[in-house]
Amino acid sequence: MEEIRMNQQVVTHWNEFSSEYDNLMQKDKSYVQQLENIVSHIDTKPVKILDLGCGTGALTQRVLTKYPDANVVCLDPATTMLDIVNKKFSNFNVETVQGSAHAMEFEDNTFDYIMTNWALHHLTNEDKILCAKELFRVLKPEGKLILGDQFAPIMREDVKDPERVEGIFDLLSQRAKYYFENVSFERMILQVKLMPKFLLNEGECLATVEYWEEHLKEAGFSDVKSEITEPGFLRNHIIIAYK
Repeated sequence: MEEIRMNQQVVTHWNEFSSEYDNLMQKDKSYVQQLENIVSHIDTKPVKILDLGCGTGALTQRVLTKYPDANVVCLDPATTMLDIVNKKFSNFNVETVQGSAHAMEFEDNTFDYIMTNWALHHLTNEDKILCAKELFRVLKPEGKLILGDQFAPIMREDVKDPERVEGIFDLLSQRAKYYFENVSFERMILQVKLMPKFLLNEGECLATVEYWEEHLKEAGFSDVKSEITEPGFLRNHIIIAYK
């Protein structure tokens, strides 16, 4: 389950979970609500959309329900996820690309919208800064970014900083308890299995909302704002920004 770098791409441990991902995630009402909130911000008919860190295509599926003629490019480092996307959307205008959000091989000013959920926290904090610049570069002028993710209550450079450890551990413990009570035992176990990675910033690297907002503004984005998906203690947020 290690994350490795290959040719500027990030290959994550999610290759191992692709076959069970949909069953695990679709039972989580907070996750589904986050997806619906993201798609609600695609409020004009798009020509071309980037689904960044697409996973098995949960966002793409909702966009195509809303705009069946949309051209969607699905990017993910996990090839097994992309295989699922290709099978799901073979009758739609959907293209899959293996790659990472911090080093995209798209032309400048390509997309009307960029949407993403629960993907960019897999980047290191340094790569998040590169990603913010890439997001701005590949988005068309007046295009919209809709960035959904899990966010940290606190950040520290030292992963062993006591305040950081306590904050992240409390968050993950609350999430695990929520999953057990509201989703499934299996979803809770997955959260517990991933807890060391979150604590060590190894492939699961949570940042604060403020960290992302700062670097999106530095990259050139304007009108950057965020909203929370309930229940708030899970710290699922959506950041909306314009080029």
